[in-house]
Amino acid sequence: LPIYVNFVKHDGNVEKVGPYYDGDSIASYGYSNAGYYFEGWYTDGGSLNNEQTFPFTAVGGYGEISNDSTAKQYTFYSKWTAREFTVYYYLDGSYSHYVTYTMDQVENGLQLSEPDNIEPGFDFDGWYASFEYGETGSKLQDNVFTRENVIDSWGYFDSRIYCNGYTTKATYTITFIVDDVEQTAQTITIQHGASLPTLFVPTTGKTFAGWQIKSSPNTSEVGNWVADGSGNWMSGYSTYTWTGNLVLEAILFG
Repeated sequence: LPIYVNFVKHDGNVEKVGPYYDGDSIASYGYSNAGYYFEGWYTDGGSLNNEQTFPFTAVGGYGEISNDSTAKQYTFYSKWTAREFTVYYYLDGSYSHYVTYTMDQVENGLQLSEPDNIEPGFDFDGWYASFEYGETGSKLQDNVFTRENVIDSWGYFDSRIYCNGYTTKATYTITFIVDDVEQTAQTITIQHGASLPTLFVPTTGKTFAGWQIKSSPNTSEVGNWVADGSGNWMSGYSTYTWTGNLVLEAILFG
């Protein structure tokens, strides 16, 4: 009977070659899988080139495909070694560090952590991957590094990747409470470090003495007066330097 050989590739696709007869050579061949070194074809008993139970040896080229189910068949599996690549991390243009990974680590997505050295009052915008130094690159979805960030558009593996992280000034809200009622129409949205505007003066029929902190990121600031009866910020509060949302309460008498 003729002999046919099934070559199972890394993606599960099978290449069936033959027929072969006693004394013929097996038509084995290598192929490209970007990001991996091809180690050869293997069975449970070892590599094809070293297999002792077959009366033929491996050579290049391949023969015709047959669907003859009565023929004797052998199956070989491709073996691969994942290549290494290095990611160089930058934050807002300044070099941070590098990490070396292997290709198999990114096949199912590699979750990247946010930098731990972000200054207070700034938000992390995300990681952007690039094949070229100095380029912004494409933003990673949910900060997940994938195969597409290592294999370029031409299908070539790149061993040097640049990962650029960027921060933006955080945006917060200042909410106002008058007589236990939130003044939603007066809510202010402001960036960290921005100059603070003059605050509105509530009209309630009572004497307005100023604004004090009802809620802030730092609980020790609660109760501090920050604005006078004319809505002017006290000394030292000319810019927004808190690192979170602020709730102010009107101080009323009468």
